[in-house]
Amino acid sequence: MTAHHVLALDVGTSSVRAMIGAFDGERLTLEENDRFYHMPVETPSGIYWNLPGIYQRLEELISGALMRRNAIQSLSLDAWGTDMVALDRSGDLITNGISTRDVRFRGVKEEFFRLIPRDEIYARTGIQFLDWNTLYLLYSLNREKPWLKDAAERWLFAPDCLLYLLTGERICDYTIASTSQMLNPESGKWDQQLVCAAGVHPASLGTPERGKLLGEARASGLQVYSGCSHDTAAAVAGTPIGGKDELYIIAGSWAMMGAELSEPVVSSAAQKCGFSNEGGVDGSIRFLKNSMGMWLIQESRREWARQGTEMSFGDLAAAGTEETPYRAIIDVNEPRLQSAGDVPGIIRELCAQSGQFVPQSAGEVVRVINDSLAFKFRIQLEEIERCTGRRYGTIHVVAGGSRDASLCQAIADVTGCRVLAGPSEASAYGNCMSQLICSGMVKDLSEARQVLRNSIHMREFLPCGSAEIEDLVARMRSSIQSTVSRTQNRERGGLK
Repeated sequence: MTAHHVLALDVGTSSVRAMIGAFDGERLTLEENDRFYHMPVETPSGIYWNLPGIYQRLEELISGALMRRNAIQSLSLDAWGTDMVALDRSGDLITNGISTRDVRFRGVKEEFFRLIPRDEIYARTGIQFLDWNTLYLLYSLNREKPWLKDAAERWLFAPDCLLYLLTGERICDYTIASTSQMLNPESGKWDQQLVCAAGVHPASLGTPERGKLLGEARASGLQVYSGCSHDTAAAVAGTPIGGKDELYIIAGSWAMMGAELSEPVVSSAAQKCGFSNEGGVDGSIRFLKNSMGMWLIQESRREWARQGTEMSFGDLAAAGTEETPYRAIIDVNEPRLQSAGDVPGIIRELCAQSGQFVPQSAGEVVRVINDSLAFKFRIQLEEIERCTGRRYGTIHVVAGGSRDASLCQAIADVTGCRVLAGPSEASAYGNCMSQLICSGMVKDLSEARQVLRNSIHMREFLPCGSAEIEDLVARMRSSIQSTVSRTQNRERGGLK
């Protein structure tokens, strides 16, 4: 068959890419057409995403893609979760998307717990507690600006807002709505009590919908599909999972590790472990947990550049591979590592304070980060198995971290699982696949993943376990429990 071309717009919190997919009936090939970078805007009132500016640049990306491949027939868009903006009765934006860096999020969820208890919120939504969840964003906004409740005819998540600007059509995509901590994971409908407690008219949120033809782009006339608004949902769809004993790790700036389930898990164990039940492109449940990911490498690279040493990600990965493994393990979710700055220096401090090997060179720091990520994934593997009652033997590693052989081998060694690495562009693959499913070119997600397996090369890493690793796992578990206890104390107003 003649290749069917689609355009995937992958909107990240710092960069936006246009990826062109070509489907020949059996394989999907991807090529990056162009990208641009953006930053949140700091104003006297807060830190905001410049969504109109991003939309303007998206139109330029679409035009450039059509100049390169005029046979493109459709597009879809995926972006980050939780942020929402409001439209008035005229369809004009009356709020901006608020960056997660904005200080107004701090302490809001603890205030909301006075209205509806923490345990009840989890039982209703199955979503982990993050300061920037949509529930707390809307509660904060409506408390600051009471007039919003009646002025906002429609609230849109950030990717759905960009789709609105492209097409003029309003949508509430199920995958992005499921991140809000306001959606019932079993019914797929809004929890009326939570929505009203946030100060919003339920009708103003729209009805969560799965993939469909949204309309035509106003400028280009391309068909526009919704269905994978959440970038993590797109990445999971773009992971070639082949069985129920397979997990995934989306190794981006944040690392999301999870399982694809048919039913949500909202047990007390899942809540205690901090798992979320988010929606997949086919209505499945993404049972996953967020932790710090490749941002530690990214911020270390920025710090070394500030000190005058420029190294590519490939250089850093190669340097880490050459170092001796497992000489030091830290908790990657340590709060001091979550802010921009001298991450290598903080890692050295953590290692020195715990009496471990103190890394000096860039390669040694990268090795400590990769090994520590692997140990975090081991703990999360055990948690997933306890919560789901299943055993898992294969882990798919996708996104940027899939390119790092030392990270993938460490994950295999520490978890005892076979690791399959790739694709690195999982979100773009999932975005394209959702369009092919919606258009009828591909039957369903199962068939889409077979197309993926036909299309990509996955590198295999087999475990080489040892007694030393098991001893380190025990130490890491103790360190993580200490960090969790400190975090819970802070959240409950206890010891600082």
